[in-house]
Amino acid sequence: MVKTRRKSKAAAAAAVAASEADHDGASTQGTEDISMSTHPFTIPIPIDIDIDALANIIPEVSFTNPTPDTIVAVYRLLLAQVAENDATQRDLEDARAALDRRDIELDQTVQDGETKSQDLESALESVQNELNAVKNDRDQIRRGLIMLGMIWIH
Repeated sequence: MVKTRRKSKAAAAAAVAASEADHDGASTQGTEDISMSTHPFTIPIPIDIDIDALANIIPEVSFTNPTPDTIVAVYRLLLAQVAENDATQRDLEDARAALDRRDIELDQTVQDGETKSQDLESALESVQNELNAVKNDRDQIRRGLIMLGMIWIH
């Protein structure tokens, strides 16, 4: 007899409720106790779960007739994936922080360069003004000497 989805959901809900009741006082209980159970262990697998994909992820277990060891393998894989995801998330956050630091350093370098450029422009302008003043002084001295007749124009 084939179970309907409603019966499968009801059976799954009952299994979850039973496991929660068992889990309340037995968090340190090993898998040996589960495998020694006299009740058959059945899990209705919904049709939207790709059993072939699961078998490719964990090839050493059978998902068509899961055993307690299958569930333990899935739990271990899930925990490993969560740990890997956490590590990847930390690495991503570290990379973003390093990128932010480099961005700040680059902005600071650009600002330093702009400040140096402005300083050099100011210094150049000052030197040009001083040069113009010296040229004006020279021209005035030359005109004065010409008026006195001390310098002949070539």
